[in-house]
Amino acid sequence: MFRRVLWVVGGLILAAMAASLLTVGLLLQGTFGSSGSVITESGAVTGEGAALLSEGISLNGGSPLQRTLGRLTFGVRSPEGKALFLGLAPSESLFSYLDGTPYDIVTKIGPDGAPTRPVPGSRTPAPPSTQTFWVRQASGTTAQIDWPEEARAKGYRFVVMNADGSPSVDAVIVLGFVSDTVYPLSLGASLAGVLLLIPAIWMFYRGFRRARVAPAVVAIPDPQPIAVPVVTATEVAVPVVTATEVAVPVVTETALVMPVLPPPTTESITGEQVAAQAPTEPPSAG
Repeated sequence: MFRRVLWVVGGLILAAMAASLLTVGLLLQGTFGSSGSVITESGAVTGEGAALLSEGISLNGGSPLQRTLGRLTFGVRSPEGKALFLGLAPSESLFSYLDGTPYDIVTKIGPDGAPTRPVPGSRTPAPPSTQTFWVRQASGTTAQIDWPEEARAKGYRFVVMNADGSPSVDAVIVLGFVSDTVYPLSLGASLAGVLLLIPAIWMFYRGFRRARVAPAVVAIPDPQPIAVPVVTATEVAVPVVTATEVAVPVVTETALVMPVLPPPTTESITGEQVAAQAPTEPPSAG
């Protein structure tokens, strides 16, 4: 009984571990997918100036585990299909580049959009791709850069502009987390969970199965000789019945003389004729 309890407890432990690994694996696959990335978009951000410039905005890299597994990304998408420029640069270089140019400062990024504060100006800046002070840069209808962990400590700011530097910028901010190890890790966790289920099921079987009852061994004694009474034949006197002569009476036949009557005729017979024909004496039995 005690061993069966140990089998069941071991099966429960392995089953709990298998369920945890399967849950983690399926959750990671459902969240990050096969690409290993998760993306969140904000509402549209619009500015009348030549650039959208961040102010006091930073992306935290999360826990050390998150920074080990992947990286944060910052991107923009043009809802109108125009080519955009996304850059990350030190604050001094950006203010020098945009000096005298109208731009809008983004104070907060949220799911409903990002409020801005306009800064007046009249100068048209040079195309941003011609500048050399960018720490990170990307361009296109969808542009994305990796957000460095030291961006806030070094006073970096991001800027979104039209690729040709023209005014009136319209963009959607895209924040994401990309990992090259999350998807393989989710597959490994799911596989490990399935493999742990096999010994767990085997332990449950050992714990819950009924113990086999050994067949009882019955000692059969050696056969002993049995005395059987012997019946011997003895002579039995049987009375013999002999035939005796029995006198049987014999019945002899006697001759009886019966009168013979003539056949009747059609003629009329008179009483006298009948009397003449009748015998006068009965026949003797002689």
